[in-house]
Amino acid sequence: MWVPPLKAAVMPKLHFLELIYSHQSPLHDRQTATLEITPFDYLESSNFFPNYSNENKLIAYGILSGIPRYLEAFDANKSIQENVASKIL
Repeated sequence: MWVPPLKAAVMPKLHFLELIYSHQSPLHDRQTATLEITPFDYLESSNFFPNYSNENKLIAYGILSGIPRYLEAFDANKSIQENVASKIL
C-alpha cells in the first residue's frame, strides 16, 4: 500500500523504506543501489572537536549521536552550551 508523503514523514525509517520498495509501490524495482550510512563511533566523532576535553567530547557524542551532519554543524571553537543554544534551541 502506497502511503502519502505527509504520513510517511512521521513513520519509523525502516517501515517507510519497506513501504517504498514493496511490490505495491510505484518505486518497486527502480532501486539501483542500496547504501547504508552509519553514524561515526566515539573516536571518529571526537576528531571533530580537537580542543574539547575528553568529557566534553563524550557529551557532544551523546548529544549528536555521531551523525556527521550534526557534528559538522557544531563549531569546535565554541563551548557545548554555546553550540546547543545556537544550533539546537
